[in-house]
Amino acid sequence: MTNTGTVVNDLAGRAAVGTTTFSLASWGVRVLARKTAGLTNASLKFGFTSATAGSWEYEIAAADIGTSWTLIERVALGTAWGVDGKLFVQGIGPGVNGEQIEVALVEPYDPTSRWADETVWWSRPGLPREVDMTWGPVTIASGQGQKVRYGFEMGDRFYYVTDRSVWVTQDNGGEPGQWPLELVADGVGTPSFNGVGEGADWKVIAAPEGLWLFTGSTVTEDANLAREIKGLWSRIAWEQYGHLVTVRVMASLRQIWIGVPLDGATSVSHLLVLDFSEGFSSGLSSGGVGRRWSVWTIAPTAAPLEFLDANNERRAMVAVGGKTLSLADGTFADDGAGYAFAWEGGPMGPDEGLALFRKLTFSAEGSGLLTPSLVRAGGQLVTFPSQTLYSPRRGDYALLASVTDERVGVRFEQAATSGAWVRIARAVLSWMPRPFGNRRPYNP
Repeated sequence: MTNTGTVVNDLAGRAAVGTTTFSLASWGVRVLARKTAGLTNASLKFGFTSATAGSWEYEIAAADIGTSWTLIERVALGTAWGVDGKLFVQGIGPGVNGEQIEVALVEPYDPTSRWADETVWWSRPGLPREVDMTWGPVTIASGQGQKVRYGFEMGDRFYYVTDRSVWVTQDNGGEPGQWPLELVADGVGTPSFNGVGEGADWKVIAAPEGLWLFTGSTVTEDANLAREIKGLWSRIAWEQYGHLVTVRVMASLRQIWIGVPLDGATSVSHLLVLDFSEGFSSGLSSGGVGRRWSVWTIAPTAAPLEFLDANNERRAMVAVGGKTLSLADGTFADDGAGYAFAWEGGPMGPDEGLALFRKLTFSAEGSGLLTPSLVRAGGQLVTFPSQTLYSPRRGDYALLASVTDERVGVRFEQAATSGAWVRIARAVLSWMPRPFGNRRPYNP
């Protein structure tokens, strides 16, 4: 057994590293240890002793310590903190000749405000299990209470993402702890360890304020891809369950799948899907060409996955309710159950004044019923009778209307019926300037 000795100095200072809220009534001990493979009938004891506050100890069996470095954290329940205290570590035998437990770190920590959340540990090059305890740790936004949630490499730089900022560093030939660190984006971050999706030369970051497109430089409001769904985005339970949000870029589909807890849900309840097959620009400002959002009523129990199958074809899969579902062409149900469909375009109309919207013409094929509507500027729906769908299609649908408003949108809906589907090829809304004045004319 190897005993690394007793820590006696600067306990109060070590406890305060990275936090200003260390509580004398809430604390614990953190140990980093590993054992040799042949050690079985032994244990490791560590703890705290103080002349003024008493003592506390914890013993862990060798069977629960890995042969690679194992981080062990235990809260000292029922024991007050004393600044005159000493930490100790002790090997308990009988042990086996030639076998040992190594301890690289013994320190106090605050379980209510984990300063370790702002520390990233780098391994030695080519040795992922070997962490240098002096030069390996890198502290991000030291003392600001931020929590590191993700890291990625882009170009020749490495980026750290905390819950509210993005930082960049670059290898300068020294140890990671000596690399320069620079703030790139303040106020942009994610509360989730799975809150960043990776594209080829861009990333997306899910935050309470929106979904941010990040290309390596300062982020502006134009980079918020969720601007047109602010109402929907605000329904995500960010404060309580934001750490559950998952983001995956499905490259073959040119889509981003975001698992979120909506409307008070305590677990992921929906997928928000961003289709960027026509680019990342907003369709509201580019004639309908650009990104498109949709809401899938799927409650995944794990992050979505995209991979190459045995036929070298990309497949998109998601775990739901103990099953793994695969996205497949020609399937119009989720595990046999139908799902509702709705599509809504951006508002159309004159640049100023009122318009009379007179006719909706569209081309569609499918199965089941399709319900078209016009969406007024205030959000109210003017709903047409449901139309029966056919495949192959039987000509265009032409529906007369008499709606006066500044601008209106077009909406199509289909109820959750198994086997129902629709493919809309074209939709045209006819309108003219309102033929009546808005005010009584002036009488001389």
